[in-house]
Amino acid sequence: MTEPSRQFGTLALTEADVKRKGSQEGTLQQREGKWIAHFSEWRTTGGRLEWARTSKTLGVAKELSERAAQRKLNELVADANRRAKQPHVMMTFGEFIEKRFKPTWVATKQERGKQHYAYLIENYVIPGMGHFAIEDLTVDRVQMFLSAQAEHVSERTGKKLSIQTVHHIKNAVSAVFTHMERLELWNKINPCRRVVLPELKNACRVALSEHQLEALICELQKQQHGQTALLVHFLARTGLRIGEAVAMKWKWANLTEVPVLVDSTWLVPAILAVTSSLSHGVWSGGKTGARKVPMIQPIMEALAAHRLSAQWNGDEHFIFSARNGKPLDEHNELKRHVKPALKAVGLPPISWHDLRHTFETWAHNKGLSSEDRMAVLGHSDRHMTARYTHVDASLVKGKLERIN
Repeated sequence: MTEPSRQFGTLALTEADVKRKGSQEGTLQQREGKWIAHFSEWRTTGGRLEWARTSKTLGVAKELSERAAQRKLNELVADANRRAKQPHVMMTFGEFIEKRFKPTWVATKQERGKQHYAYLIENYVIPGMGHFAIEDLTVDRVQMFLSAQAEHVSERTGKKLSIQTVHHIKNAVSAVFTHMERLELWNKINPCRRVVLPELKNACRVALSEHQLEALICELQKQQHGQTALLVHFLARTGLRIGEAVAMKWKWANLTEVPVLVDSTWLVPAILAVTSSLSHGVWSGGKTGARKVPMIQPIMEALAAHRLSAQWNGDEHFIFSARNGKPLDEHNELKRHVKPALKAVGLPPISWHDLRHTFETWAHNKGLSSEDRMAVLGHSDRHMTARYTHVDASLVKGKLERIN
């Protein structure tokens, strides 16, 4: 009867192999005035793990007694035997990613998250760390890998990776170690927690004042970009993410004065239902699940007027659509229409996300509670919502003048 085998990384070993490899005693030898330990252990050779004989110098015989040398040998052999009996240490980092991390962790992410991890893993993590045995990964080794990424020059662009990209790589590696901890395959500290990298500078976000927003909208209308002007106004007054806005269909915006039933969901008047998002061509559910967002009267009136004149105005059509009926390309709109309009009115370049910051800042200044702002923005953490709030210098100035 054939003895059952287990697949450990790239090795197929029988149960007897594992038991035998985990019961060695090792030998001690005195040679040329030194104590030499001989035993077997797992080694990484050419990206493969091999059970190989090794010799290590324990110390000078004049300074180390035979008993002390034997204790050192016993410690080394005990560690080697422990590793021999633990299947996961026989896997390389890359094998763990392919066989355990991707199927049971990455697979649970939304499509955009899957693409993000796949890109980092295939282009950076596997080539740089995939060949190391799990047990051989240390803080120093992870530090060296990430430091090398920070100095790496891309063949495609001829430039170094941005610090933000290096931090993304670090986070991906950290996620792998965290998953190993979750599966009880890693009982040491996550090496990424001790890695030191250049400080990541957050993008400088801005919040437009009402005067600045009005000037931008007027300029877009002046340049005959009415739909873009409406999109800018819509984002600043609803707080939606750009991906949520371009994925919004007419049926999910109740512009009437009575409740309507849409796909088994009741929408009260003046409410948007955020159910999906489109980012970089990838569709996903709303980032925080479906949520209801209220609309103020000017936005309802602007949307109603837009629907009357729009070519694509059916319930299943997109509110902000291109000429072919597909969702508006937010990158083209920003580059071709918004940025030139900002320049024309003397405002610095902004991103779509800055309009979300604009909404949060206005809502905060108007006295909307943090709980209400969290609900509208789709945040689960009040600290994240606080990061979206910017100081309005004119309001501060007015308060100071009243104090004086």
